[in-house]
Amino acid sequence: MAASLPASVGVEKPTCPHCAIISFMPRPLNERQSLEQELREELPGQLAGYQQELAAGQADKTRREFLEWHIRRVQKRVADLEARLAKIDAER
Repeated sequence: MAASLPASVGVEKPTCPHCAIISFMPRPLNERQSLEQELREELPGQLAGYQQELAAGQADKTRREFLEWHIRRVQKRVADLEARLAKIDAER
């Protein structure tokens, strides 16, 4: 393999440029942690942003409908995540 280090080192370089970046990205350890992270860190920020823009009153009708749709989508996702986490807890 042309992209690998000498065998004495025992470590190979990634063969694709994206692999090097992806290998250093932090990942949740399991499904539960991934769901909790989305519920705790990602969705509240999205919801707050949409609600803030909607409350500002500057949006036209199309944008308001878009924001309302996104708010409902995020709220449904929160409910879905809570249900999935409850199911995981019940299986333990």
